[in-house]
Amino acid sequence: MTLTHPAARPATGTPPTRGTADGAGSPGSSDRRGRLLDTVVPRLLLVAVPALVVWAVHGPVGDPDTFWHLRAGEQLLRTWSFLPADDWSAFNTRPWVLHEWAPEVLLALAARVDGLAGVVVLRQVGLVLVVAAVLALCRSRGTLLQALIGTTVAVVGLAPSLGPRPQLVSFALLAVTVRAWLASADDRRPRWWLVGLTWVWACCHGFWVLGPLVGAVLAVGVLLDERAAGRDPRSARPLLLVPVLAGLAGLLTPVGYRTLTAAMGVGDTAQYVTEWAAPSLRTPTVAVPVLALAAVAVVWARRRRSWSWVRVGLWLAALLACLLALRTVAVGAVLLAPLVTEALRGPADPPAPRRLPRVEGALLAGTALVVLVASLLTASDRAARVPTGLDAALDALPAGTVVYDWYDVGGWLDWAHPDLSLVVDGRTELFNQDYLDRYQRAAFTQPGWQDAFASYGATAAVLPVDSPLADALVDRSGWRVVAVADGYRLLRHP
Repeated sequence: MTLTHPAARPATGTPPTRGTADGAGSPGSSDRRGRLLDTVVPRLLLVAVPALVVWAVHGPVGDPDTFWHLRAGEQLLRTWSFLPADDWSAFNTRPWVLHEWAPEVLLALAARVDGLAGVVVLRQVGLVLVVAAVLALCRSRGTLLQALIGTTVAVVGLAPSLGPRPQLVSFALLAVTVRAWLASADDRRPRWWLVGLTWVWACCHGFWVLGPLVGAVLAVGVLLDERAAGRDPRSARPLLLVPVLAGLAGLLTPVGYRTLTAAMGVGDTAQYVTEWAAPSLRTPTVAVPVLALAAVAVVWARRRRSWSWVRVGLWLAALLACLLALRTVAVGAVLLAPLVTEALRGPADPPAPRRLPRVEGALLAGTALVVLVASLLTASDRAARVPTGLDAALDALPAGTVVYDWYDVGGWLDWAHPDLSLVVDGRTELFNQDYLDRYQRAAFTQPGWQDAFASYGATAAVLPVDSPLADALVDRSGWRVVAVADGYRLLRHP
């Protein structure tokens, strides 16, 4: 698809004169319409799109992993120990490394200031940064309207991953990194500051490895483009040093080399986590990015000179991310955003600015400020989808009580009731496959569930009200219901 300004289209025949039926659109009115389409409407959308995106996610904390990140932040503020040690539960079968410590500390500080309401506001800050970073990336590749379209396509793919977790930092920094590398592809100058940015990224989330990987792909693309153009590629070789140094910088965080092994530690436990499942094109948040990539390929096929090896490398990386797992679709969405924006460009479009224009930046900053103030005023401390009505009964349990907990509330129990010993939480990679098999066998009352459940020695359980396991424990094993609240039951051993 090509968007061209009406004034850029070739004229045919004799121009209509003022006062004729065909001349209803006089030069003055055409200029006003053109100015409206080129300036006013895009700027209105610049205000509306980010505000709608951020406000659509506004509401209670629904991501169960948020809470164990809160617990991790509290532990760091108390001990400042990054060693692979864990005193939360006696059931871990693998060590745990606090490799996402920077945003976890911020989450814990926000909770100290204003409870879960503070976490909600911090999430909105993260959303603003993600949207702003993707929009700035797209704006450097096209007009404001084209950039807003590219950003919207990216946000669709990002939508399932916009919970209050450290991965928000990854999405924002990935957009910054891609923007820098595309600028290097344009002027062949290395952005050495990406080395320091990668160190910061490695302190925040396991996706930091994407920075050096994407950089390597695009740097190789630059060399291939130089050779295809008949130029000496040796002048662009310094670009290859940037991802190498960035990768080394990522290993120099407080947890050292473990930041790499921890990021790749999902292993055989991925099958138990929904976000690591294979993506389906029947899901709109997957289908839209994949269709957008297909549309970009069609545009390239029609405009034979519009592609380059840099773009092909970025396109392949985005496609791989979109097809790898549900969790990585968000990564693919960020990578494809500039390609979608460029595909919308027409031959008469003005050059894209290297930086966000001042007026647009002011509008975006003002919108962000309004949204954040509104979030601050409307957030409440009961801003989570967890059974807080069970708090009193859980507080009454003796310290160290072994609790068979439902997976979705394990992180919240870790944070809100740290004296209890939980069977499982969202840190799935800490448990081996046999352990998780036993947990699922008991949770869904599959054959042999009694032995699987008994192996934990649990004397309490927190389970959904419609859980078959809860019914079986009450009906067959004499467990009693101590409390019911917010869709969950607390059960005690007789």
